[in-house]
Amino acid sequence: MANKLNKNNRIAVVISASEPASLGPWQEALSFGGLHGLLMIFVSWIKSFPLKTDACAFPAITVAGNDVVAVYRVASEAIAHARKGNGPTLIECQTNSSDGHSEIGSGNFRDPAEVECWKAGDPILNMEKYLIRKGLFSEEFKKQIAVSLVKS
Repeated sequence: MANKLNKNNRIAVVISASEPASLGPWQEALSFGGLHGLLMIFVSWIKSFPLKTDACAFPAITVAGNDVVAVYRVASEAIAHARKGNGPTLIECQTNSSDGHSEIGSGNFRDPAEVECWKAGDPILNMEKYLIRKGLFSEEFKKQIAVSLVKS
């Protein structure tokens, strides 16, 4: 709300990477953002996460969460949508997780071979390797980014 009042064009990003104990706060955030046309992007990484975006009156886009380029494209479109004054967007990233199905207990619900296979296909690591091969990214640049994030 502060960004909208200050007219600074900054986007707030709300990420739900694990299933919350209660859907109440998530639904309230969706409703509040939609009602006030806030410059927000809601990102969900949960399969079949029950969302009531129809009541919030803003778009929900489903994207392949392991496709870095597709996620970037959808996020860029959502940012442009918000900055034009059209309110928030929900991005539902559908992906397989290397984690177990619950944060309660050991989380040893997956075959270790499946987890290793997923880790080998890590979309961020694969994109990084691709960019390095193309000469568009380096370990030195990665370190500079990390240092600048720590300073900010």
